[in-house]
Amino acid sequence: MIVSKTTWIWMTNRLEQLFAVVITAGLVLGNFLLFTPWRNGKDPRQNHPRQPSYDLNSNRDKAPTGSAWLEKMESHVIASCSKTSSVLHG
Repeated sequence: MIVSKTTWIWMTNRLEQLFAVVITAGLVLGNFLLFTPWRNGKDPRQNHPRQPSYDLNSNRDKAPTGSAWLEKMESHVIASCSKTSSVLHG
């Protein structure tokens, strides 16, 4: 049986693609079987209830409020701007 050069190249490319799919599927399956922590049927995330890393309301009472805080921030911003302006205009 004589096969033309273009048919041979086409068959070679298809064979290469088939091998790539088989190897990729094997690597994915091996990775899944080796590194899935609940291969015994139990999800380890169920053992530890999810807790937030921080409480959003914990610092609410400690937050600065009122005009004293606002005046302090305004003076800080004005001081920063004047320092920047003096550096830029030399």
